[in-house]
Amino acid sequence: MGKTMVRTTSTVLLLLILVTLAAAQAATSSESEMNARFSKVLGTDVDKVVQHYYLVKMGGVIELTAKDPNDTATITALRKYLEAQKALYEKGKNDSDAEVHGKIPDGLATMKKMRNDITFYSTETDSGAVLRMFSVNDQARQAVHDFMKFQISEHKTGDSPTVDQ
Repeated sequence: MGKTMVRTTSTVLLLLILVTLAAAQAATSSESEMNARFSKVLGTDVDKVVQHYYLVKMGGVIELTAKDPNDTATITALRKYLEAQKALYEKGKNDSDAEVHGKIPDGLATMKKMRNDITFYSTETDSGAVLRMFSVNDQARQAVHDFMKFQISEHKTGDSPTVDQ
């Protein structure tokens, strides 16, 4: 009976380890697939980019910068991408986020519906660009916050999922 118990326990532990490894592999594969899709939409290799998503009192901020400040091709791609995103958000036609993530990001449907209540502003930085989204409408602002939290989680940026004051 003692040997049977040890074998059973060992088998269960082995199965748990295999399931954990399979889940980790699936997550890594899923993340690499998302990064490949994002690189395609972004127009540059996502591994050359630092991404930040900030929740601010009146909305949110997307900041994309080139890891190499001398990489003019990546900097140009980031500026072009965020300016295009601004225009798409304003028109309610931003489907590239769903394409990148393989699902509709949290908050995006409401942002599309309430796009006229959100001000979108993009600007260039020395090594990339920033897209700001602001609203005085509580529901629209909450949608932007939900969208930023989704991006933080999906892209694993380590940014705070709470509003900076």
